[in-house]
Amino acid sequence: MMMTTEPAQARMQERAKPRWRQLAKSLVPDVYEDTFEKKPSTYAFFRYLRDACREAHEADDSQRLCKIYAFAYWAFDHPSKNLWNPAGVTFFEDLFSDCKSADEVNSIAVWLRKDILEATITLMKFVGYSEKLISEVEAAKVNAKLSRVGDVNRTLQTYLNENGVH
Repeated sequence: MMMTTEPAQARMQERAKPRWRQLAKSLVPDVYEDTFEKKPSTYAFFRYLRDACREAHEADDSQRLCKIYAFAYWAFDHPSKNLWNPAGVTFFEDLFSDCKSADEVNSIAVWLRKDILEATITLMKFVGYSEKLISEVEAAKVNAKLSRVGDVNRTLQTYLNENGVH
């Protein structure tokens, strides 16, 4: 029987992790570590990611927002319900819940692709968010010059290429 060294075992364990965890660890390592030290679940991860997103919006940290939204886009588009469902119901659905003005709604909406924004509105209606908030989200006018979707897509593509995750 062949003995495996500790570093080799660690590398094998790292390769065995689901690809979503590899990407999460690359894009948002602090959120990844916080989640899996406390409560190892996909839903918990997206809850921590949502909280990190809110903090990044408050700090106007565009670089961090690109990484957070890049991961969320990737999960939203993933074929596994184990990723797209928690991304939708735990991350995107709740993004607007603390907004106190249309300006706050717009500051989030510029980061969202149109399909994600529409899905988020559908979820908000289903769950029963206030008509006022839903109306503000529906009315969010995203000027193409202000949209950050291109920045997020470039960030995502860079990390996917660097990490071999597709």
